[in-house]
Amino acid sequence: MARGRPRKVDPETVLDAIMMTFWQYGYLDTTMTHLTKATKMAKPGLYAAFGDKEALFQTAIKHYKQEVAQPMLDDIIHSSDELISVFTRYLDRVASTVLNPLGPKGCLIANSLVQCPAMSDELNALSKEENEHRRHIFQQRLIRAKEKGELSHHSDPKALSHFIAGQVIAITVMARAGADKATLDQLIQVAMAGAFN
Repeated sequence: MARGRPRKVDPETVLDAIMMTFWQYGYLDTTMTHLTKATKMAKPGLYAAFGDKEALFQTAIKHYKQEVAQPMLDDIIHSSDELISVFTRYLDRVASTVLNPLGPKGCLIANSLVQCPAMSDELNALSKEENEHRRHIFQQRLIRAKEKGELSHHSDPKALSHFIAGQVIAITVMARAGADKATLDQLIQVAMAGAFN
């Protein structure tokens, strides 16, 4: 009996599956078995479409940036709300995302930063580059706020951007360690009060 044609795989579904797998297990603990099970693709097909595990991780990071990270950063860039509200909302969204019971814990980029010492130089650089992209957007919004008088003229937008980026990593690590939303809300409130009051 002739075999039927293999089912076509929806590219967006596959990208989501790759991203979620690395997000759940981290780069070091993700196996090709995890990826083939999640994507419903055989190993040869995955390799042919995306390359090796390192290339698959690069694909996951790019997809995460486009689908998860950038929409949240767009609010920082474009919102006309009060500065403290903009960054509180951003960190609250991070906290809600990392505590989603249906999804992986933590921010994928922050998670990968924690594993940087054990990853290749190329993946190490990619993770740091994505974190720097986020921090740069924070800094640009803070510079704009300073120019408009929303921030004291003594404030340092670069230092503040590093501080806020650090809160993203703190939220991620605390969520993975079992912190609940109330605990993360307290962290955000104290951080924002220290940054902007």
